[in-house]
Amino acid sequence: MPPRIVVDTNVFIGAILSPAGENRQVLRACLLGKARPLMGAALFHEYEDLLGRSVLMAKSPLKPRDRENLFAAFLSMAENGSRCISSGGPTCLTKPIIT
Repeated sequence: MPPRIVVDTNVFIGAILSPAGENRQVLRACLLGKARPLMGAALFHEYEDLLGRSVLMAKSPLKPRDRENLFAAFLSMAENGSRCISSGGPTCLTKPIIT
């Protein structure tokens, strides 16, 4: 079973804004099933808020539809974090650690 991780919004947004780097590696690991992102309601709303900021997203090389599809794919790999907190807790990523 892949490790369960909390992908902080700065890691996800960094992956959207930069075509390379560690942030993108973390996102890729989640999409490939090498890591299982945890998602709770508060984190989900923070993602939505940041993805909705036009000034921030103007820096992204991805088109709006591509960002939506990427977020949907990321969410499809996510597990509801509220079920996992009591079972040992996830690893929280404020800096990417998966290679």
